[in-house]
Amino acid sequence: MKRLTLLGLLSPVALLAACNQPSPKAMAPAPQPAPAQAPAPMPANAPVAVSAGEAELTKQGLSACADVLRGQGFFVTDKEIDRPLYEFDAIKENQKWKIKMSGNCEIVLQKLD
Repeated sequence: MKRLTLLGLLSPVALLAACNQPSPKAMAPAPQPAPAQAPAPMPANAPVAVSAGEAELTKQGLSACADVLRGQGFFVTDKEIDRPLYEFDAIKENQKWKIKMSGNCEIVLQKLD
């Protein structure tokens, strides 16, 4: 009951000032250096990677992007990694297309061949 009485005596400005006080900062432990480790050996069935700036182009990515094109109604006749893009020859509605896609399967260039 006394607590309610005390809160009633405080002005709204005093209450607001009390609530806006910064909280005490916790001390974070000092960062520890990571233990030195040898790089893990590459598995025998790892995809072949080709450096391409930000994205890494792989044969698996090439196939995934081809699947995206198939989903859009294209029949993919040829596909290859052409740094820094994936390049496809495809057919849609009896028209031949040249398509280039980024590492995340976004169409960058699409033209009739």
